[in-house]
Amino acid sequence: PAPWGGTRNRKALDMSSHLRHGEDNPSAVINAAIVLDIRQRWKDGISMLKIAALHGISHKSVWNVLKRKTWTHV
Repeated sequence: PAPWGGTRNRKALDMSSHLRHGEDNPSAVINAAIVLDIRQRWKDGISMLKIAALHGISHKSVWNVLKRKTWTHV
């Protein structure tokens, strides 16, 4: 048994149940409305750098939204 009184698998399952996604994550900088805006602006031909500047986030964050690495549930 692990030092916290359970198996490693049980601990991993417990940790995964506490993960917070999207707006439920207290450290989230953007919300679902911004995600939709990012995707629409990209479709309209606006560059990732301009979209990032408009929303005050990094171009990597914009890339992650567009490639659905983050905010996959929106």
